[in-house]
Amino acid sequence: MGDTALWDGGPLKVTLIEKGCSDGIGDLTYAFTATVELADEAALKGCANRALAH
Repeated sequence: MGDTALWDGGPLKVTLIEKGCSDGIGDLTYAFTATVELADEAALKGCANRALAH
């Protein structure tokens, strides 16, 4: 498994883990597995990539 990045801004917490991820819809593989937690709400889990350079 790769690196982990965590941003904890109080009620909002975002975790990115450098581990290949697929959304199950297309053939694209993303670089990160992502989890977003907001206070007492259910966690949102999905995939993420680095931003494209302009």
